[in-house]
Amino acid sequence: MKRFSRIPFYLFHAGYAGLAVWLQSLFARLYSKPERRRALEFFRNGARLRAIKWQGTQEYPVYVINRQCDEGRLARFAKSSAKWGVKFERVEAINCADPNFDFHPYDSKIADTFYGRKEFLRGAVGCFLSHAKAWQKLLDSEFSYALICEDDVRWLGPIPKQVLQYSIPRDLEILFVHQRLAQGLNTKISSAGAAGAEFFNWSPVFETACSLISQIQSITASGGEGYLLSREGAKKILAIFQRRGVYMEVDWLLFFHAMQPEQRRKFVEMDGTGRFDMLEFDAVVLKSAVLRPALLEQIGLKSTIAFDNPQNYILREAMTRA
Repeated sequence: MKRFSRIPFYLFHAGYAGLAVWLQSLFARLYSKPERRRALEFFRNGARLRAIKWQGTQEYPVYVINRQCDEGRLARFAKSSAKWGVKFERVEAINCADPNFDFHPYDSKIADTFYGRKEFLRGAVGCFLSHAKAWQKLLDSEFSYALICEDDVRWLGPIPKQVLQYSIPRDLEILFVHQRLAQGLNTKISSAGAAGAEFFNWSPVFETACSLISQIQSITASGGEGYLLSREGAKKILAIFQRRGVYMEVDWLLFFHAMQPEQRRKFVEMDGTGRFDMLEFDAVVLKSAVLRPALLEQIGLKSTIAFDNPQNYILREAMTRA
């Protein structure tokens, strides 16, 4: 059975969403496991998304973070964007993974410790600094929102042309739009969507995290591959960055600041790994939500941040050593 379980995914991404739904429905009936039901929901939502014809012109920018050396990733992203009519702007990523990278210009933007340790993961530092560039790019523009994504994603369908088509509260500051968190949403969590919403639903980040943990036991990464950010959200998260510097991965920073202080404490208790001991539990809160259905998913390309590779770490004292 395991050999055939990927067939609906191949069909879905080949454009046969209806056939993927039918086949996954059969699998879910024959082998009723939670992951198969989640996959079925993914295909159903994807089919609904792909059938939508959004009206108007795209009124907010899409920023894709991409290293100069990752031309193949950008080409795949551009192909997916062209397929669904998404207009995007490239943000040059800061490639700290390069062994010869010069950390001197960024010394003041990097904390003394990373997760409380003196060893920093090169790629994680570059990823954080690159997202910060995108946040600043939004503030330097005339736009009220920007959709920020990484280059190892593909669109699951067309995206709304206007922010109001997301049917989110007007004061929302960050909306996670990727599948990694959205897979935690199920029928047991009531939608908190705005009244009269015709297509999208959204759910609070903490409820989504609890549901996800109940299904897969742990969250290895919260995902920074796709989120809609408001100007106010960008101001808040940049203020945290300017005060603290890079001291953890950017996706976890966004995730934790998207929860209330008491929710952060509860999540750390559920997580139980002790990896977030350096967190400021009472720090700034971003008004946040997780979108359903998701707009994009990670393709599964090899990560540019390898956690198990010693040469990808660097001691803080060695970063700006002449």
